[in-house]
Amino acid sequence: MTRKQWADGFLSAGGWPITLQNEAAVIAWQYGEGTAAAWNPLATTLGAPGATNFNSSGVKNYPDPMTGIYATVNTVKNTPAYQGINAALSKGTSAQSVLSAVVMTGTWTGPAALSALPTVLKNFASVSGLYIDPTLNQAGSDKGAAVSGVGPINPLSGMSGLISGVDSILTEVSSLAFWKRVGMFALGGAFVIIGTTIFMSDSKTVRSAVATASKGAE
Repeated sequence: MTRKQWADGFLSAGGWPITLQNEAAVIAWQYGEGTAAAWNPLATTLGAPGATNFNSSGVKNYPDPMTGIYATVNTVKNTPAYQGINAALSKGTSAQSVLSAVVMTGTWTGPAALSALPTVLKNFASVSGLYIDPTLNQAGSDKGAAVSGVGPINPLSGMSGLISGVDSILTEVSSLAFWKRVGMFALGGAFVIIGTTIFMSDSKTVRSAVATASKGAE
């Protein structure tokens, strides 16, 4: 999985627009974190099934891409201090605004991510294609210099990551929780259609009554 693929999956799962500005912001944020935690490039500490501690700060290793993505989305959506990030991602028009919101959280990551942004925007094609290899896990700090140690993509590892990502997506689609979410969306859509139909019907009845009253007045 490339940095861009992870970013797109994160944005999609969060319901945020997949724009160049949002992609650049998330990729720069990944560089700012500089972590080797498995499937956790933004270094969240949120627990999840199958997660293990990457370091003493509680940053997690996740067992697959989807688990890491949903944990990170939940962190951004449900952490009060991250609501500025949530709002900036919802607009999708400014990577600078997203990372400025990261800076406002008071973590060390924000300035590092913001300093990485110009390089990411200038070299988007190359920096977004780097492979995230979960086999690089190592004990210790997750802090690393922004946009440093850039190496070539490992084709074999990249293929393994891609297969793992596809397998995780298939697992997600086949799960009961996934179909429960689909059912909820379908039920919500049905309520909208029924409500619209009732509203239109009532509006038509009101217009008919007004027309009849107007004729009577004449």
